[in-house]
Amino acid sequence: MKIRFLKLQNWLLVSLLSLLGFSGCRSTQEMKSNEPPADPQLADLPPMEPRPSQRNEIVLMYGVPTANYQIKGKVFDAKNAPVQGIQVLRLERGMNATPDSIVGDAAAVKQYTSENAVMTAADGTFVISFTDRPFDELRLLVRDVDGAANGNYRNQICTLIVKPENFEGGAGWNSGTATLHVNIPMEERR
Repeated sequence: MKIRFLKLQNWLLVSLLSLLGFSGCRSTQEMKSNEPPADPQLADLPPMEPRPSQRNEIVLMYGVPTANYQIKGKVFDAKNAPVQGIQVLRLERGMNATPDSIVGDAAAVKQYTSENAVMTAADGTFVISFTDRPFDELRLLVRDVDGAANGNYRNQICTLIVKPENFEGGAGWNSGTATLHVNIPMEERR
């Protein structure tokens, strides 16, 4: 009985220490540049400038390859006229979608769409920028969500091939930035 109690006690202590250790890895307070360092050996170093809050940044762990992407495109109709009000959404890797719907939990799909979809401007252009793992291909869901306001077009999924020569810059685990240009012709519904 005493051994079981000690094992339980050890497990609880290890769990508590691991939680404290992970929460103690990053300060939620910004360092003030005019505070003297606590260690006298560090007093000769120039003061650090305060860093802006990084709570909304993507935090990637050591050893995870990353790449920056910028997709610039234009949506036009059969007469080469630009189409405004077309929604362009980058589909995550493994995300199941048809031209008319995204398969998955409705609330999660709605949130993903609200956070990641862009609309084409009056000249039919759009820009999507994001950071993720390196991809060989990207998929875009292109949907007419404004009804007949700017014409009535069929939805479609476009696949973009990403080649190593598309990347510029980058070093180490970062592949750099891939800028992709795409023209998307829309087909009218009859």
